[in-house]
Amino acid sequence: MTPTPPRSSFVTALAWTFLVLSGLGSVIGVLQNLMAHMLMLPMMRNDPLHGEAMAQLPGPAALMFDAMPWFFLMTLAVSLLGVVASLGLLKRRPWGRRLFIALMGVLIAWQVAGFVFQLVLQRDIQATFAGSGMPPESGIVFVIMQCPSAFSPQRSSACSAGSSTA
Repeated sequence: MTPTPPRSSFVTALAWTFLVLSGLGSVIGVLQNLMAHMLMLPMMRNDPLHGEAMAQLPGPAALMFDAMPWFFLMTLAVSLLGVVASLGLLKRRPWGRRLFIALMGVLIAWQVAGFVFQLVLQRDIQATFAGSGMPPESGIVFVIMQCPSAFSPQRSSACSAGSSTA
């Protein structure tokens, strides 16, 4: 009989950590889907002003509201896939390792795409509110939202301008 090689404690800890996080994400995903499909969608369908309100939203915001149920469903699917990948990694299966690595790549791409979408959405919402006649003091909300994501010179100048006027 061949002796089994010792198991890496790093892989075990990684698998258990992601198993717990994916499990919690799955519970949250189930609750989000219940909320979206049982509460939010029926209320939106029964609201006669829903179509008017959606027509006034900028493109990315309307897309976000239209795709929200699908986003919740994808979040649940990715969390459940994370549970499967973590179990495969914990059992030291080759498919578990490959699935775990692929899932990490998908999640990194998801975060980058979400960041870009956030920037586009924020720009469009700012442009929508700029011509709405809101008082100039309300612009501080957008400056505060921009400060944590000061990755461009334009954004960092907005933060310094916002801090000097506050």
